[in-house]
Amino acid sequence: MDFETNVSFWGYGRLRAELRQFQPDLIHVDEPERLFIGFLRRPGLAYARRAGIPCLCFFRTNFLEYLEHFFPLPPILIAVLRSLLKRLIIWVYNSYDATLVASTITHQKLLELGIRNTHYEKLLGFDAAQFSPGLRREDFFTKEYQCLAIAN
Repeated sequence: MDFETNVSFWGYGRLRAELRQFQPDLIHVDEPERLFIGFLRRPGLAYARRAGIPCLCFFRTNFLEYLEHFFPLPPILIAVLRSLLKRLIIWVYNSYDATLVASTITHQKLLELGIRNTHYEKLLGFDAAQFSPGLRREDFFTKEYQCLAIAN
């Protein structure tokens, strides 16, 4: 499989260390089922429970509908894989405090799938009326979060 951003089991320790150092008030996880496959853990949940903070996830890609693209297998094996992945997806997403969804169609599909904690919101894009280039601050992420700046 060739995903854009893969994680490995061995990287989970680094994630935990970064969370301890950053001490977030909230954890937001994108595509937790994909991260679970790499980490063999539901990312962020253990830390959030110990810290007493919310742990939200965001559903972006319906991997169930794209299995044939990732795995060129006979239909019977795809059906078995889809069944196993469906159970994993339901378990992983229902573990989080909320699953955020930016599409009404996807929201309905997730409810039908069995993910009970879904919340639809218009989360994509930005409010152009609220955007002001004058608010831009030089080295914001470096100063506020001690992160390296990304070159434009």
